[in-house]
Amino acid sequence: MIINVVIPSYNYGKYIESSVNSVIAQSYPGLRVIIVDDGSADNTREIGEALAAKDERIIYIHQENGGVSKARNTGIDYVMKNKEGFEYITFLDADDLWRKDFFNDKVLSCLDEKRDVVCFEMCKCT
Repeated sequence: MIINVVIPSYNYGKYIESSVNSVIAQSYPGLRVIIVDDGSADNTREIGEALAAKDERIIYIHQENGGVSKARNTGIDYVMKNKEGFEYITFLDADDLWRKDFFNDKVLSCLDEKRDVVCFEMCKCT
């Protein structure tokens, strides 16, 4: 089962690598990251392209600025056109991180049951 993590980004070059790495560091092997650069004017493009070149699980897409909803929809469109079997789509903001154990056994057991929707909690760290 593949879990697609769509990360929309607009001028989050200083955060995007940490965000992507927090996903790639998960122990679950079926993760794919889709970075959707929504027309950033900073170094997001260079970082996104470099991350995608280093790891085949990372896809980088650049589009003209259209807002976060359009960027998320671009990510969904990519997944729907490139399905490889049973897949989930989740979203992560470019300035957020997943804990190392985010995809723990409890979450994976819910996914194994092929649930339509799985909700997660968040924690704000300051």
